[in-house]
Amino acid sequence: MMGEYWYNDDPSTYNGPSKEMLALAKSMTPKELYENTYDRKPEWMKSRQSYHILREDDGTLTTESGEAPVYHADNGLNIEVTDVHASNALEYGLTEEDGWFGEECGLDESGTITNPDYVFVYTTLRLTYNGKIDHMEFLAGNTGLVQYNLDGYTLDASENRCNKHILQSGIAEKTTVEEDPRDSGHIWVHAGETRDVLCVMLMRNNFTFVITDYEAAKRDGVHDLLDEEKYYTLATYEENEFKYAFTISDYGVTAVEFDVTEIVNDWFAA
Repeated sequence: MMGEYWYNDDPSTYNGPSKEMLALAKSMTPKELYENTYDRKPEWMKSRQSYHILREDDGTLTTESGEAPVYHADNGLNIEVTDVHASNALEYGLTEEDGWFGEECGLDESGTITNPDYVFVYTTLRLTYNGKIDHMEFLAGNTGLVQYNLDGYTLDASENRCNKHILQSGIAEKTTVEEDPRDSGHIWVHAGETRDVLCVMLMRNNFTFVITDYEAAKRDGVHDLLDEEKYYTLATYEENEFKYAFTISDYGVTAVEFDVTEIVNDWFAA
């Protein structure tokens, strides 16, 4: 009997997906197979706070409920979304050296994306604090942009790609050494102060996921990713209709979601 981990690179001995998984794949669409990997159906926009952000004809932001898109964090910070827009170019004085922008999408010398499947999504947060201690901290790494299919299942996500987090007179600037000595996105908001924070996400408008019987591959000692996909694939799920949410997390749990679906989809539809 082989141990739990053993290595086999002889394709002639590969047995392929299990009979159970092949039967399951025949009874489901690729989309259903993908969603079946979740323990339960997710609940779209069911965090502690959620807002559906829309853009008026004059460019101003509003919400479906008419409420201002403000998240009141437990630590006393007030976080308002003041702008969300999509663009195929670096803005706010950013260059390719100011973050992790072009590896997937390709950037030309002017900072414009060369792959039309990708877009930058810029979100501006206005942070205020009126508490009694000197300052409160916000972590830029707690933000993200999540892509879902129309049933609310997560497909892809983008972290903040920019390492210049502070907006001053329309230009992205670094945080101070005092507040962020390791340049890791720590932002101080002093009592009575207002700070505008820039988040830059990169998202694509198509999704492909190869559904593989990894348990069967493990059974046969196969650990090479190319061989797993070649010999143990059950189906390929492709999606091109999406919903999007900008999220802020607190201790690893999504605390607030801002539905920005129309803003992102309108860019790709234009």
